Amino acid sequence: MVGECYVGIHYKCFTKGCSVNILLRKYRVSDQEQVNEIYLLSKEIEFSFSGFKTTVIPLNENVGFYISFEESTIMVAEVDGNICGFGGNKGDYISFLFVHPKYFQKGIGRKIIEAILLDCKKPHLAVLKENIPAIKLYKSFGFEVEKEFEGVYNGIKCNCLKMIRK
Repeated sequence: MVGECYVGIHYKCFTKGCSVNILLRKYRVSDQEQVNEIYLLSKEIEFSFSGFKTTVIPLNENVGFYISFEESTIMVAEVDGNICGFGGNKGDYISFLFVHPKYFQKGIGRKIIEAILLDCKKPHLAVLKENIPAIKLYKSFGFEVEKEFEGVYNGIKCNCLKMIRK
């Protein structure tokens, strides 16, 4: 299980002249407040790519997302003792990848995906069609668009992509 693959693993990332030490570890209930903050901030930015405005429902109040969160194997990434991102999978489905905006483009999401992929045979995920930074990241790992579909968040229809890695 991926949880055993990344426990306590330290990484040194060098991205765009920036160097950070990243610790990937299992999610703990005590992480919930920081995880919720990262989710809210990142989700707002994700929605801004689509051009629609909605109130982002906190992760722990969004029943559907929270059930998926609880059913997923979740890891967090820490820099200097602060949680800066989290990700998770439910089997081969990559169910979560969120990075605090302060840590965008520093290799955090890349390290989380690398760790998740250790546990996946046929990984797949869903992403907003307009979330170009995330799509570029997934494509760099060999993901391809399998299909486009209509999703719904907070009653608002959104264009999504199902991406798979063959």
